[in-house]
Amino acid sequence: MNLQNLVDFCEGAGLPSPFAGATVPDPLNIDHCISAIMVRCGLMTPLYNDPETFRGATAVWFNNKQWTFEHLIKLIQKDYDPLENYDRTDNFDHTKGTSATHSGGYEDKESGKDTTSLSGTDTEAHSGIDTTALSGTDTEAHSGKDTTKLSGTDTEAHSGTDTTTNEISAFNSSGYQADNKSSTTHGESIGTTYGKQEDLTHGESIGTTYGKSESLTHGESIGTTYGKQSDLTYGHTLTRTYNADKTTYSGKDNDSGRSHGNIGVTTTQQMFEQELQLLAHFDVYNWIAEQFENDNMILLY
Repeated sequence: MNLQNLVDFCEGAGLPSPFAGATVPDPLNIDHCISAIMVRCGLMTPLYNDPETFRGATAVWFNNKQWTFEHLIKLIQKDYDPLENYDRTDNFDHTKGTSATHSGGYEDKESGKDTTSLSGTDTEAHSGIDTTALSGTDTEAHSGKDTTKLSGTDTEAHSGTDTTTNEISAFNSSGYQADNKSSTTHGESIGTTYGKQEDLTHGESIGTTYGKSESLTHGESIGTTYGKQSDLTYGHTLTRTYNADKTTYSGKDNDSGRSHGNIGVTTTQQMFEQELQLLAHFDVYNWIAEQFENDNMILLY
């Protein structure tokens, strides 16, 4: 049974493809790889005719070739000039060395405390009396008179008439009646018209003569006796230490350069022809198919 028969058998029996589980790294395409293998090895006899065994061996083979495929991709994608056979880059680092500068400096350290103590008492002494003396008299002088004048007349006006009726009780009265009854009806009203006015004329004036004076005699005096004292005890100390600072400089210079072109052993025309041959004969998928053939096929025709 050749490889093509094995693929057809799996397809007809509904089994997974003999290449199921085979993988290749990007940017390679596994379908292109399988197609190249079938073109190259389709009529060849596989080492393993059992579909399951062949499928497992193929998956292991592709898995073991992953590093080879990745390395091949790097070689194919390498950026180079096909008409140059010399490309050299040099980088040189030059260490500057070390230099140091010294400068003096002072470091101040403080310790201890200054203390202030108070002793003694300040006292105030009061003596003497302040006195206030009054002298002179204040007098009021009255002059003139206040007068009241009345003018106008109050009048009363009477209107209406009072009437009196005398009555005698009849003999056939059912109750006792006095023999004479007098009734008065008041019809007269009295109205008063006020025309009298009172006018007050102020003629009296009061004048005050100030003769009283007040004088203050300060007899009290205040004397302060200062007995309080302030004593300062110095416990604070300052220590100055000289320090030498050192600065170290280090670094390096870098020189770089690139040389490229043709070293003259091979002509540009020869390099061009070799590049054409590479493009004409090398195909990555055919190369993978060739490696697969060598490892998984019986090389007998």
